[in-house]
Amino acid sequence: MTVALPNNKMNKRLLFALVVMTGGIHYAAQGLLWVITPSVEPTLLYKKDGHATRGEYVHFRFKHDLISDDEVSLTKRIACVEGDILARTGTGHFYCNGEHLGHARQYATNGTELPVFEWDSAAVPTGKAFVIGDHLESFDSRYWGFIEISDAQRLAVIF
Repeated sequence: MTVALPNNKMNKRLLFALVVMTGGIHYAAQGLLWVITPSVEPTLLYKKDGHATRGEYVHFRFKHDLISDDEVSLTKRIACVEGDILARTGTGHFYCNGEHLGHARQYATNGTELPVFEWDSAAVPTGKAFVIGDHLESFDSRYWGFIEISDAQRLAVIF
């Protein structure tokens, strides 16, 4: 029997809910991560061993005053890793090895002024990674800088 997987994010969430309601919750305790933020495209990911590399998604704990007074869990995609050349233009555009990553906005959608990560053109330091979201409005490394790669859980996309 062939099962067609849904092709949009809402249908994928409904499919996941159906799996959970029919006994799939057992697997959630074994490393699945359901992402409901528009910040990243994948909806369902699973935890993998090993160090994450450029292009892979990671899950990590993070604290920033603009998000919460407490640590929160974030999921982002690694855009630049140690040894890569990260560059920031005067207008807030970020590049990794010459590839455009995105533009840091001055203000959030609610009008709050956003900090922009101050960085010239240099190699990403050892043990660090620059992470971004898939959505243009994502609050990510463009605003707060590098994460410790050793503190990040590597993820693989299911859908």
